[in-house]
Amino acid sequence: MKWPARPTGLPWRCLLVALSLALGLGIVWAGWRHWRVADARLSQQRTLAAHAQAQQAALQQRQQQHEHDTPLWHTLRQRGWLAPENRLAALDILAQLPRQPGVQHARAQLGPRQRLSWPWPPDAPLAHSLLHIQLRLSHPRHLADMLAPLASLPGLMLPTACQWRRQATDDDTVDGECELAWISQTNE
Repeated sequence: MKWPARPTGLPWRCLLVALSLALGLGIVWAGWRHWRVADARLSQQRTLAAHAQAQQAALQQRQQQHEHDTPLWHTLRQRGWLAPENRLAALDILAQLPRQPGVQHARAQLGPRQRLSWPWPPDAPLAHSLLHIQLRLSHPRHLADMLAPLASLPGLMLPTACQWRRQATDDDTVDGECELAWISQTNE
């Protein structure tokens, strides 16, 4: 009796090739996945580095602005132009506006006090109130006389908008509206 012949090495070789291919594909897939994760981390780190550089540049700009502006604010404070707001004095002055020479009609409204969000030095926290004035003057030259008492208030009065209209061509009477920003220090 004859024993069957030994199987040839072909099935073992196919199995070995298949295992090698599977192992190779697994290594390629793991490498590709690792590369994708590493690329995502690198991209995230680049974004974080760019954000940190932008923050550093903004901080340097604020520091330079602070160094530039600090002497200005000290000078303004020494001259009394930056001082805490005195609303009672403002209301008293505003009540006197219609009695100024050349003023036919005046009405003023002082808005609420709001904190300024500009990059001021930290030792000079500032706030502003909007002052809206409607008036009728017998001649435009009376405007300076009428607004002069506002200069005695502590803080800065900065005009933000003004509009003027003549009443008639044969008369010098003018109607006007002005909006001023009253900048003063907070009591913090």
